[in-house]
This record gives sequence, C-alpha cells and structure tokens, in this order.
Amino acid sequence: FRTKLSKENLMNILTDYFNIKKEEFFLKKGRWNNSRKLGIYFFRKYTDIPLNLLGSMFGGVTGNDISLIAKKIESLRNSSKDLDELLKKIECRFKT
Repeated sequence: FRTKLSKENLMNILTDYFNIKKEEFFLKKGRWNNSRKLGIYFFRKYTDIPLNLLGSMFGGVTGNDISLIAKKIESLRNSSKDLDELLKKIECRFKT
C-alpha cells in the first residue's frame, strides 16, 4: 500500500491521532518532538511534496535533514516492534 495523500488529509489524520492542534503540528518544539518526527516520516513517505518544501513546512529543516529523519524512522521501525505497531495503527487510518 503506497497511496499518496494530500497535505490536508495527512495533516488531519496525524493531528487527530496525536491530539494536537494543526497550528502546532509543524512548529519546532524541541529536539525530541516525536509526533513532529513521525509527521516528517509520513509526509516524506505518503506525499509528493518536494524535500525543500517539506523542510520549510517543518520550520526550516533542510531537505537533507528531512531525508535523514525519514530514513532514521524507517530504520527504527525495522528494529522496534513497538514503533512498527504504532506506525501501522496510524497507517490504517490512511485507508479509510
């Protein structure tokens, strides 16, 4: 399953799941903002938004950093059953 989602649809799913306001979703809230990192992962994986634009959306992150964060989450997903289950729960919402 590799459906591309619109920015608005993906943002609605993620903000609903993490119970955060849309205005807060893209803000840098410190280094360990996990919902933001997972947002970067999902936006990279499920949208066609260019890296530089994703970086701007997420508070001035470089396109390279967007790629690195997405790859890191994917790597952690492969080694962490808990993270994999969390990501699967969120991805199930993409299908509805």
